[in-house]
Amino acid sequence: MKRVMVNVNKENKLDFFLDHLENHMIRFTQIKGVVGITLNGGLSRGYGDHLSEVDLTIYLSKESYNDFNSGELNFKEGICIIDKVLYDVKVVEYNSECERSMSPFVELWDMNYAKIIYDPKGMIKVLFEEKLSSKVSINQIGGPLFDAWWHYRLAGDIWIYREDPVQGHLMLNEAVKNILKSLYIANCEYVPHDKWLVNMLPNLKWIPMDQHTMLNKLFSTGDLSLKSLIERQRSIDEIWNLINSYDIGTNKPSDSIGLTKRKFYECVLSVLQKDCYSIEEFSKICSLRSINSDPFAEFVRIEEGHVIVDKKKFMSLDEESMYTWQLDIVKAVQDTLIE
Repeated sequence: MKRVMVNVNKENKLDFFLDHLENHMIRFTQIKGVVGITLNGGLSRGYGDHLSEVDLTIYLSKESYNDFNSGELNFKEGICIIDKVLYDVKVVEYNSECERSMSPFVELWDMNYAKIIYDPKGMIKVLFEEKLSSKVSINQIGGPLFDAWWHYRLAGDIWIYREDPVQGHLMLNEAVKNILKSLYIANCEYVPHDKWLVNMLPNLKWIPMDQHTMLNKLFSTGDLSLKSLIERQRSIDEIWNLINSYDIGTNKPSDSIGLTKRKFYECVLSVLQKDCYSIEEFSKICSLRSINSDPFAEFVRIEEGHVIVDKKKFMSLDEESMYTWQLDIVKAVQDTLIE
């Protein structure tokens, strides 16, 4: 598992919690059908205080999980007190966990730090190795970067115009959360729970500027005046652009439109390689549903069981055809094709 830098300047009571858990492990290991147990949460990352709880995940066989759901296995789940210490017990069915996909947002991050504390047949180790083989790709950055842009630019502009700085700052707060998430993806790291987004920044190899300066720019609300909102929006825009243009050594032609639109740029460029596709061929490039959305809705159609691509029409698309977000992608592809 990954070693974490603990960024909390308070007394660490980790040993107390670990000793308590060790003294009470038998009540968990003797559960009927238990496959394995992991320690999750803050303790697995190396820190605990009087506000912490012992986060456990109990993996059960299918039969025992069904018994548990029927109330036939007598042990506590959820938030509970065990011998004066707070626990948070999660119960899952092992085979279902093996089969389902897990998100790099929070789920795989938590698993990446979790400690396997009971695994008699090595089954949890196998599960972890398989799930954690799914690495974070820079291509996943588009979602949080777009959400950040939407909140600080579109929603921000709305509330600046309407002169409501408090509502505007609330929108910028949402943008900041997504900017922080994008920083983890830019470093090809799993994305933490919101509670840890700022605290674990020192573990990242790259951030766009000095951390103290960056956090001041992102979080400062000033005197909550309209001027403070405008200044904060400008600061967030600066940091967003630094992340969006971060040189990661990938596909150079789309660098001019940044990380946020790169995936769409590459998809449009791929579609334009042919004039006609079978449904199956097109589905391997992008979803058929995308034909209903810009920019594809302007130059792609289904006709007699085939997908028809009108490259001539694509090259004629301009600012009257679609919203500026999609148009930026179209222009970048047009420029590439002309070259």
